[in-house]
Amino acid sequence: MFHLLFAALAGSIVPHVTLAPPAVEFVGAGRIDGDTIDLSGLTDTLALNCPHNRLGGFGSAIAHLANDRFLVLADRGPGDGAAWYECRFHEVSIFITPGSPHPIRFKLDRTILLTNELGRPFYGVASALKPSGPRDGSRDQRLDPEGIALAPNGTIYISDEYGPHILAFRPDGTLLKRLPVPSMFAPASRSSDEVMEGPPHNTIGRQPNRGFEGLTLNNQGHLVALLQSPLLQDSPFDELNERAGKSVRALVIDPKAETPPTQWVYPLSAPTMGLNEILWVDECRYLVIERDNKDGTQARRKWITLVDSTKASDVSAQASLPVGPPPSGTTSATTTRLIDLLDPSYGLLGPAFPAKVEGLAFAPVKPEWGWPSGDRLLLVLSDNDFKAGEDTFIWAFRIPRERLAGSVAIRESEK
Repeated sequence: MFHLLFAALAGSIVPHVTLAPPAVEFVGAGRIDGDTIDLSGLTDTLALNCPHNRLGGFGSAIAHLANDRFLVLADRGPGDGAAWYECRFHEVSIFITPGSPHPIRFKLDRTILLTNELGRPFYGVASALKPSGPRDGSRDQRLDPEGIALAPNGTIYISDEYGPHILAFRPDGTLLKRLPVPSMFAPASRSSDEVMEGPPHNTIGRQPNRGFEGLTLNNQGHLVALLQSPLLQDSPFDELNERAGKSVRALVIDPKAETPPTQWVYPLSAPTMGLNEILWVDECRYLVIERDNKDGTQARRKWITLVDSTKASDVSAQASLPVGPPPSGTTSATTTRLIDLLDPSYGLLGPAFPAKVEGLAFAPVKPEWGWPSGDRLLLVLSDNDFKAGEDTFIWAFRIPRERLAGSVAIRESEK
């Protein structure tokens, strides 16, 4: 009896042990040569001696199409807006085989050129605009595609960093319509010279080359477009013209225009960081790429964060945002660091690590992998800026269901 009682008492004081959630697992990597040719059929040569049919810059954005098929979006071409590059997206197949010596295989299936409602090409060159034309860009032919989202009806939405604009395209690449974007996002004075689009020439609107970098479609059928940096009116610089602002706006817009647009704020971890992609997870939660602009072994911060906008305030009526904390009564979205791409356990950091990590998409999980229910497969893409000597990377990560529960990753406040 004594032994039984002792055992019972001993068992009653054994502390409860909480097991650590499974870690995010690196599944594998794929590389696409920087001098690969696309299927556009173009044969001329652009600025910087770049072939017009180079398969480059397509890591800017990716959207899942069906099964192993995806859409990948090329940005404005070589030379940072200096080339008459015909804008395009590609349909590709990405085959994932966890545990294989070659876990990621890539196949280019189609190249689709983008045209306006008159059938004229969209160009990546910064000068393909009419500065005195409408601010909605309806008389321009310049386009800097940075985000892509696919609707269930087949409509392809693309965010343009130049405007910034949001455009709807048919699957054949023809412009369907332009979605209205609040005027506070657009610079009053537009120019092919980035210097002329910044202060003191403009004091409101997106910063030059820092417009809508990410685009996603949520379960309400609303598009969420994410800026790369704070608007000019949101205190992006201090008195020494150093980066200071950390409040980056996300625009939530109803393509059917049945509900008015709203805005919420993503709080940057540091003013020198930028945002490059947004991907809907569930309800009001998203994945976002937050990173520095350094490559190789100089890279320091390349993060994928889990963002919850459930309690974020609508800041549409806020004409400007301060450098410091948000205005009284205003709440930003909460952020949780989910993946640090420079974590040594992934083995990614090295001389070839890209500066620009810009694409996110969920891929289907196959039953034969035997993964627990609820685990998700995340693809991460880099943007090689059309450089023949720089490959495009595709990385795959297995995210355990518990890691997306929101309470198990390292919160920003706990760093």
